[in-house]
Amino acid sequence: MLSLWIGYGNAQSNSPIDTTAIRYVSIDNIFVIGNKRTKESIILRELIVKKGMQINYNDLLKHMASDQKNIYNTRLFNTVTINALDLSKSQVDVVVQVDERWYTYPFPIFKIADRNFNDWLGNQGGDLSRVNYGGKFSQYNMRGRNEKLSISAQFGFTKNYSLSYRIPYIDRSQKNGLEFKVGYGERKSIAYSTIDHKLIFNASENIQFKEIFSLITYTRRSLFYDFHRVVLEFNKSTISDSLLLLNSRYFSNGQNEQQYIALKYAYTKDKRDVAAYPLNGYRIQGEISKIGLGLFNEIDILDIRLTYDRYFAIGKKFYLSIYSRGVASSPNNQSYRLFPSLGRQRDFIRGYELYLIEGSRYALNKMSFKKELLKGVRPMNMFGVKQFKTFPYALYLKTYFDVGYVNNFNEYEQSDRFTNKAIYGSGIGLDFVTLYDLVIRTEYSINDAKEHGFYFHFSKGF
Repeated sequence: MLSLWIGYGNAQSNSPIDTTAIRYVSIDNIFVIGNKRTKESIILRELIVKKGMQINYNDLLKHMASDQKNIYNTRLFNTVTINALDLSKSQVDVVVQVDERWYTYPFPIFKIADRNFNDWLGNQGGDLSRVNYGGKFSQYNMRGRNEKLSISAQFGFTKNYSLSYRIPYIDRSQKNGLEFKVGYGERKSIAYSTIDHKLIFNASENIQFKEIFSLITYTRRSLFYDFHRVVLEFNKSTISDSLLLLNSRYFSNGQNEQQYIALKYAYTKDKRDVAAYPLNGYRIQGEISKIGLGLFNEIDILDIRLTYDRYFAIGKKFYLSIYSRGVASSPNNQSYRLFPSLGRQRDFIRGYELYLIEGSRYALNKMSFKKELLKGVRPMNMFGVKQFKTFPYALYLKTYFDVGYVNNFNEYEQSDRFTNKAIYGSGIGLDFVTLYDLVIRTEYSINDAKEHGFYFHFSKGF
């Protein structure tokens, strides 16, 4: 196996690499084994090497190493191994062996409604009434074509119902895809304002917010590592009269109902080794969106986002990762509901998990330096299902430093302590990576406001 535990084996041959002579070979056949559900075409789509290709033998092994990563990053398989079998000095067969994951997931929903675990515990006192519960059914790899069907019904603090279907490839060239999604949500308690970078909620026995949305996404994978995405979305939202009295700027039109159509284009170039927890490679992302196309004359926002993350395998099990992101949104005066901000998803400064820092423009840079402490795979017998026959694990010790800047909105003085100046956070932590792309992070951080503490996350940092 390669040094990475998560899923792919060495590109191998029954002959050693010859570094002193140039040897050209022809690929006679490509065999795929282990794919009981997955269509062979979905796997072959990820291969640089092709049947009939004539190639330098050493280059063939390099391509097979890349192909293993491409196949594993479909997230359809637990392990992927590629071997080159010599038929003669000038002919080889390529054998791709995969071990399929478990694809059917009916599971309960039980999660907090707040931005992150630390926000829930620190700002909301771990209030169990702010828990969402329900059920979700996801069927991955529908028809063996890497399609995905998801149905969810969520209750509790936030009610949400949604249905989505993703088709990665709709044509024979396997370059174009579609995704459809519809949903409805409602809340009795919703954040209507931000004071000192903390959300203020309005609690009521009546529904305070309703939302319906639908979107269609067109995707194009022009090259192995280049992805294009165009999204057309319709959204209609309604708030109660009492919420409108608390914040007349909740919607940009000053009314208690707002609807818009948004159009978004995004480009991604992804050359990371393993998307679930990258240790080497890079990714570039660019996104431009227009919220409001003039049909309802209620909202008009232009939003641009640029992201670059880079990962370095330094050697001796040391790794360096860098994440840089910039966001610019216009106009400066927007509806409260659509404020851009640091503090959601990946866009936060470590040490500032308790704060939501809003502004029309922001930039951040996150850097982590880590050391692999443990890595391995243990056999196990969970429910007697072969897709759970092994328990992979890895543990990394890390130190990090983040810096960011948020440009505040005009006359937004109620939440300006951390805006219009550089802010930073640093600390040490542990990352535990395990089965089915699960990442658990424990971090001790200190920020430039001299606040410090332990923080917990259940996803990779970036």
